[in-house]
Amino acid sequence: MKALTGVKVYLSEEDANFMNLYPEEILGLNKDCHPQAFTIDEYYSDEQSVVLGNTAIRTLLTPGHTIGCTSFFWETVNPVNGDTYTADMHDGVGTNTMSDKYYSISKYLTPALRQRFLDDSEKYKIHPRGYRPSKPSQPDRNS
Repeated sequence: MKALTGVKVYLSEEDANFMNLYPEEILGLNKDCHPQAFTIDEYYSDEQSVVLGNTAIRTLLTPGHTIGCTSFFWETVNPVNGDTYTADMHDGVGTNTMSDKYYSISKYLTPALRQRFLDDSEKYKIHPRGYRPSKPSQPDRNS
């Protein structure tokens, strides 16, 4: 993607360390996957938003699928009525590393991460479909 578009590659420092220490746990999980080498341009962190154009994306470390699994939050405005919503996306789609089977072979990940992910999802109200109202008066579209 970087070669095609020139975009920066971001990753959490925790996941970069995980990839460097145990590449077989990332590269060898899915035999149909064809991972390619990449260079990380910047690490994101909970302390500083990633800015893409005029959108600031807040990151929040929410380990689960990996030690550096991250959730992302940004504001979006409904062009019809001007209401502001917080959109969120949880990192971790793809190989399910939160299974007991995976934990039995992992050198790095533990079942405690699965529980932390579940606790963080509840604590931070991370919704599976990714949209929730920013204003208390707006109905929750995920209910």
